Amino acid sequence: MAVLNENYGYLFLAEPETGSRACAAALMQHDGSKNVGSHHHSQWQLLNKGVIDRATLDCVVVFSVIRNPLDILVTRTLKGSKHSLSHHIAKYTFRKLFFRHHGCDRLLRYERGLEIELCVFLHSIGAPRAKLDLIGKSPNKMYWSDYYTEADLEIAKLLIPEIEAYGYA
Repeated sequence: MAVLNENYGYLFLAEPETGSRACAAALMQHDGSKNVGSHHHSQWQLLNKGVIDRATLDCVVVFSVIRNPLDILVTRTLKGSKHSLSHHIAKYTFRKLFFRHHGCDRLLRYERGLEIELCVFLHSIGAPRAKLDLIGKSPNKMYWSDYYTEADLEIAKLLIPEIEAYGYA
């Protein structure tokens, strides 16, 4: 989902497994918010489909949320996947995570506390707070590093460039 609010000057791009549904629901509380794309559209897809125009895009702050790829893979493993964590690591060798946020003006970090990150961002652009509810949280999940062996971590660092590129190494 992509949420556009021209009143407060933002476009939110939902990145998979980063609390995107909760963020979108919170942002839809603002007057003037509208859903301008199906789940996980990039700004380039929205432009190409004519959903938004360049003038609108130039007048808003485009933002998204990123999350530690190693944590994302644990969540994928725990959410009913029949595959192991090692399988999920290997699967992302040829696929980039965080595809939709390229070109964003701001990236919020999931692990810093999503509600806090969102409140700080909204305050910085003069928008009111938005209540963030948890949606789809993994039950009984431990800290992500508890799921990895040293070998898994070494392989993941080699295969997933976003780990180092976004400072998660």
